[in-house]
Amino acid sequence: MADDKQVSPSQFKGKAGENADDWFRHFENYCAYRGLEEANKLALFKVLMTELAGDWLATLSDDTLGTFDGVKTAFDARYKTPEMTKHKSAKEIFTRKQQQGEAVEEYITKIQKAARVIGADEKTTVYAVLNGLRAEYVPYVTQSRP
Repeated sequence: MADDKQVSPSQFKGKAGENADDWFRHFENYCAYRGLEEANKLALFKVLMTELAGDWLATLSDDTLGTFDGVKTAFDARYKTPEMTKHKSAKEIFTRKQQQGEAVEEYITKIQKAARVIGADEKTTVYAVLNGLRAEYVPYVTQSRP
């Protein structure tokens, strides 16, 4: 079994560079892995909110803080990806090209992440990846049945 410290979610600070969607997805996966009940999920969530996010958490009403669903709804409203970022991600998956020296896996991962932000389906993501891959890699990738 993996060392718990290696898989546990990091603190969420509420800073501009943090990806709240990715952090929350990891938090939920960790809670499922540990089999945490709602009360324990809520307690862990509160502990992991630090700095700006901790200050934000302190402003929530007792009603909101009383349930995990209430806190999750408030977190989504405050930190989820804004529409402008979704627009940027949509533009990126349809216009971004693999750069010289950029590994295929790195390029694909970036496109997949942008596609996840806008909720693109798998088929659209595959077409976007193939569209932006450098020409010399397309035959190999299509043969591999992406």
